[in-house]
Amino acid sequence: MKIVIHIGMHKTGSSSIQQTFARFQHPGLEYINWNRGGNHSALYVLLFEDIEKLRDYHIFKARGPAFVRTLPEMREKWRAQVSEQLAQAGDRTIIFSAEAISLAQFANAGQRLHDFCAVYSNDISVLGYVRPPGGFIASGFQQYLKGGTIARVFDGGASPHYRERFEWIDQVFGRSTVTLKEFAPHRLQGGDVVKDFSEEVGVAPLSEDQIIRTNESLSLEAVAVLYVQRRLGQGFVLGFNRANAANKAFTSSLAKIGSGKFSFSSKMLTPILEKERDDIAWMEARLGHPFSDSGKDHKDAIDSLDDLVDIALGQFDAVQDLLGDNAVDGPATTETLVKALERLREQCYAAALATDIDTVKTMTKTGDFTMATKTERPKPTEEELRVRAGVARSLWRADNKGNLPSDLAERKAAFDLVKRDYNKKAAILVQQLEKTNLKLVEIDPKS
Repeated sequence: MKIVIHIGMHKTGSSSIQQTFARFQHPGLEYINWNRGGNHSALYVLLFEDIEKLRDYHIFKARGPAFVRTLPEMREKWRAQVSEQLAQAGDRTIIFSAEAISLAQFANAGQRLHDFCAVYSNDISVLGYVRPPGGFIASGFQQYLKGGTIARVFDGGASPHYRERFEWIDQVFGRSTVTLKEFAPHRLQGGDVVKDFSEEVGVAPLSEDQIIRTNESLSLEAVAVLYVQRRLGQGFVLGFNRANAANKAFTSSLAKIGSGKFSFSSKMLTPILEKERDDIAWMEARLGHPFSDSGKDHKDAIDSLDDLVDIALGQFDAVQDLLGDNAVDGPATTETLVKALERLREQCYAAALATDIDTVKTMTKTGDFTMATKTERPKPTEEELRVRAGVARSLWRADNKGNLPSDLAERKAAFDLVKRDYNKKAAILVQQLEKTNLKLVEIDPKS
């Protein structure tokens, strides 16, 4: 049996590889069972990370404390299932694919993955694709925006950190068993990462209809309007169940806008890359050749983040089209664009939350989910609802200090526009306080 461990890195077509091979049928090939998406990152952490750190992994932590308490039992269950699959694999090639392996924070887990696989095979190979620094930084910035934070680009917040990612993998698995390839068309079989991967695992050629393409990148115009919403609007509104699904619905809606390529100009990248010069040189030596970046700026490359505001204003009509009958009144200004984006976010959130319960039930019934889907909580009392309402108003006032309308009627109307979001923020804050044995109660103003 041969075991192929695919380690990403992030933003190198990993989702296309995972979704293609999780469904691909071949007598000499077997993909480790986990979920329909095929991404083993959460499984990798579950099985091999220090058990006391599992609760801090973002995917698990987001599911709440009740789910976190199930992780030790879940770990044993899935270890047994993966062990059984490997024991019965015969002479087939096994694929395990997780971008999380290329993160140094999980180096201890990587050693355990190696030791676990070595019980079943002495033929273990590791395959990774390395994105050039300029493209990785731009793609990382996009990902930060989607996740609700504006990347600190000039502080290296989206830098690749090649040596930190890959040197320990060479040490754990052995340099001779680790293949790293530049994520560039002329370096890949057929100019395509999925076709290249199929060649590496010995099942090439794949026909185009066997490949599942996923592309989560946003256009230049979509990045620009999302940047405006994150910077000038409410941002990624959190603090309620299924917030990630609601946010994804919003960013997916914006993905319909524009067709330009989002990239940073050399003016923006040069100071960042200069700081990363030694790290880039290490990776180029590891690859055996320089990165293939042409050195020429794309025609749509931006020179500063302020450029994104101007680009976004040019997409006002496109945002209005997404709103349909709910379009805002007025000409294209920064204020009306932000208002339109907030209205679109609320519209997408409402649609996602209205349908998500049925989606979860359907996917659970068909076995697509491998994790618990719901944490039951007691219904809040009338007093608790009043406390949450008071907290919501306090949070809103704190966030808008100095910008509150002086007229009380106008102030109430302004709060009513965002009341739902702040009620959700208040609910999560109250729950967090209760976990630390602190409880907010109503006080009679006459007492």
